[in-house]
Amino acid sequence: MIRVAVRVSLLLGLLLLSACAGSSAVDLLSGPRPDLVMTWQRAWVALPGSQRAEILENVDFKARLGRLSPGRRWPVVLYMHGCDGMNNQDVLTRLAAGGFVVIAPDSFARRYRPMQCDPVRRTGGVNRFVYDMRMTELSFALDRLLKSEWVDKDNIYLFGTSEGAVPVALYRGDEPAGRILAQWTCHGASLIAGIEAPPDEPILSIVRRNDPWYSEAVTRGQRGDCSAYFGDRPMSKSILLPGKGHQVLNESTLATIIDYLHRWQARRRRS
Repeated sequence: MIRVAVRVSLLLGLLLLSACAGSSAVDLLSGPRPDLVMTWQRAWVALPGSQRAEILENVDFKARLGRLSPGRRWPVVLYMHGCDGMNNQDVLTRLAAGGFVVIAPDSFARRYRPMQCDPVRRTGGVNRFVYDMRMTELSFALDRLLKSEWVDKDNIYLFGTSEGAVPVALYRGDEPAGRILAQWTCHGASLIAGIEAPPDEPILSIVRRNDPWYSEAVTRGQRGDCSAYFGDRPMSKSILLPGKGHQVLNESTLATIIDYLHRWQARRRRS
């Protein structure tokens, strides 16, 4: 009898846990939007011809792009911002002026999103799980784009700046038609070093030769540039700028980036 009572108690306990789990599942579906979804819905968007960036969930893509060119599928630049967030929306509108739809997921739209870097001390590497967050944000955004009818699936380009360049360099999928790595060297700890893009995918990297973030005085093994991992990639280039600053995006470099995007588009048309 004791054994039967124990079994009945265990069974009731399991049923109670199951009921609780079911209730939690319902609450999750009817509660606040998941953090990952927020990074997409609160992304910044710049459309060709626009004067400013807007929040993605406020943009009617089909209607707005239809007025620009009915039925056209548009090339997209997926922009991954740096460690302190999307603080330069002019970059997005400048890229959009080159004929691209530009989307920048907002990593800080998450309810829980600690910093991975210290902008004052110019150091990074804390809360290393943030790199996994950024990779998930990139993958989720790509998934949304690949399911959107207005997107030219053959012309999706990844663009990462500083922290955002790490997932762009390490994403292993072959959907992108090219990648831009700005303010990153591709060197450092095994968690973040290297390039995992397919060997035939072109890459443009831009970094300052004496970027203080990668100085031996504050970190070890991060000096250099991404060309060390290029291999025989076609139509790829590493640009080393003079000076000691971190920022590299200006009128000149953005013009170079747009030029490379157009070259890569032409390459896709020929293939």
